[in-house]
Amino acid sequence: MLKQIYLFLFSALIFNTTLVAQNDFTIREETTALSSGSFNALVLELDGKNQKLVAKAWKKFAKRYKGKTKYNRKSNEYFSDEATVQNLSDNTVDIYTKISEQEEKTFVYVAFNLGVTYLSSAQFPERYPIGQKVVTDFGYYVSADLLAAQIKAEEKQLRREKRDVKKIENKRKKYERKIEKAKRDIEKNEKQLEQSKDSLLKESQEVETMENSLSEQKEALKQAKKLVKKR
Repeated sequence: MLKQIYLFLFSALIFNTTLVAQNDFTIREETTALSSGSFNALVLELDGKNQKLVAKAWKKFAKRYKGKTKYNRKSNEYFSDEATVQNLSDNTVDIYTKISEQEEKTFVYVAFNLGVTYLSSAQFPERYPIGQKVVTDFGYYVSADLLAAQIKAEEKQLRREKRDVKKIENKRKKYERKIEKAKRDIEKNEKQLEQSKDSLLKESQEVETMENSLSEQKEALKQAKKLVKKR
């Protein structure tokens, strides 16, 4: 029974992990408020509230573009200064990134400052796919981290469930032992009761025999007294 429960829990873990692995992220562009104003940005939408993990992943991911990435706590914004994104610009670019959570989603806002203006599909249709690829690459990059975190959380939950199941199983075995003991005690008591009945019957018969003998002796004594009086 315990093995069957473990198998069920493991199957649930695999099912949940598969769901996470199949989740697709989406990318769109919209005007986003940044510390320096409102500009066009690419927005990566991820399932789940994982702002801390996504932020950590972005700091690692941004290193591939060789810019100096700093975090502005006041504006909750990452700024990558003089990043090199091949084919996006002849010069280095500045990348502004904001990460936030809304409902059960995590959003990553990425704005590319090309020097004079910001990247958009309307103004730079030939360059926009490059910026989109950067955000897409990060989507796949962070999805691997999210999946690893989900697996870790599910494994932790599975271990906790196993401990709970083990406790229940031990408690069940304890109750079964108590029930078996109670059954043995009942059988023992029933046996003792039968023995007591036999002993009681035997003693009752002995008492009855003694009473009959005593009655006979009394009757004999009575007859003896009558004979003495006649003399």
